Amino acid sequence: MASAFLSSFFLANFISSLGASALAGAAGAVTGAVGAGVAATGVFADCANADTVARVAIRVTIDFMIFPLKVSVDSCVYIYITPLPTLSLTSSYPITKYSMQYISYQGIYDGTNFEYAGTPNQIGKSFNHGYAVLQNVWRIDGVIYLGVYQPRTVVSEKFIQGNRFFLNAMNQEMQTWLPTQPAKSYPNYFWFPNEQENTPVTTSGGQLITPGTVAINNTSIIFLPEIQDRGMYSTIKLRCYGICSNYASFSKRMRNEGIWY
Repeated sequence: MASAFLSSFFLANFISSLGASALAGAAGAVTGAVGAGVAATGVFADCANADTVARVAIRVTIDFMIFPLKVSVDSCVYIYITPLPTLSLTSSYPITKYSMQYISYQGIYDGTNFEYAGTPNQIGKSFNHGYAVLQNVWRIDGVIYLGVYQPRTVVSEKFIQGNRFFLNAMNQEMQTWLPTQPAKSYPNYFWFPNEQENTPVTTSGGQLITPGTVAINNTSIIFLPEIQDRGMYSTIKLRCYGICSNYASFSKRMRNEGIWY
């Protein structure tokens, strides 16, 4: 079965010399090389510029490794090869897509609307777009506040409940109160040991909030990778629990759709 892996990889590289008219057939050849469990789909569209470069012509995911290609073609082409989760080349190397959780920071997930960070409306938008939210929270005299650097918006206790929230407890009263609450209602909370928020810390749910761009283990949630990596390229091949970022949508798109900026 190893020969199937090699033949599919070298065939994918060979495609770089082909025009758009040949890409569909080449995708079928890759399908045959890897096995019947791989499905190939293509979308073709005319281009205003004949020299357009297709972002990704082939993606073959084997043992969690992705081989993207940039191919000069004579029309716009996007070809996607998606292995089925049940297919494996050997018993030790399943073909699968590594799934991670995408978490917006204070409700900001696409690098816009920073002025609304940490507000209920922005958090709702983040949820509606499929992102979890890491949110700074305070409890002052029994009242719950949301905010970014300071407590700003009063919300109910129920508002911050649920597994879509990762709660960063910002003051002593909140840090004392959360552990007394049902874990089902507040499954993921934590607080940093310093104001710089640059030290890994474990959440109540067992995930490891990991500042920077490098995962410590598979429980890591990479925290604000854009501080060190403005392009978010370091997140493309991560294999860990999740990513928390103001630009989570960029990482999600690069990883899931093969769009490389």
